[in-house]
Amino acid sequence: ARCTKQSEDSTDAVCILAVLKEAGGRETVLLVKQFRPPVNAYTIELPAGLIDKGETEAQAAIRELQEECGYQGTVVNVSPPLVLSPGLCNETIKLVTVEVDLSAPANQNPVQKLDEGEFVEVLRVERRRLLEELERMDREDGVKVFAGLYTLAAGMTIM
Repeated sequence: ARCTKQSEDSTDAVCILAVLKEAGGRETVLLVKQFRPPVNAYTIELPAGLIDKGETEAQAAIRELQEECGYQGTVVNVSPPLVLSPGLCNETIKLVTVEVDLSAPANQNPVQKLDEGEFVEVLRVERRRLLEELERMDREDGVKVFAGLYTLAAGMTIM
């Protein structure tokens, strides 16, 4: 894994808001649970990953979604560059929104393609209950929730 920027004006990584479209209009959001040594805890995050050299943000999002979660989707939006913790580091990401059609054959039996040593648990949470579920997981499971995900979920409740 790379731990430095490719260039000062490049975006380092993508964070993927994958919205799974089910028959009947129900929508779920894909989350990932993994152990993060810097915080010595399991975290709940959106799927994410570094952008490889020569790759667009959209291409990186589609690749990472398939690797981490096993799903294929269509990019519907790419955000401008976003900073995560500007008081501590210069890391930038782009939030990529991807729609996943669960009726598509490729999404019937999703299979992760994780790198060696990578352990990622995929969670599906109903979109309208996202904030409630994040708070429950924090309270009952002792996980740490990624700040960007919590902010997104909180924002969804005021719409």
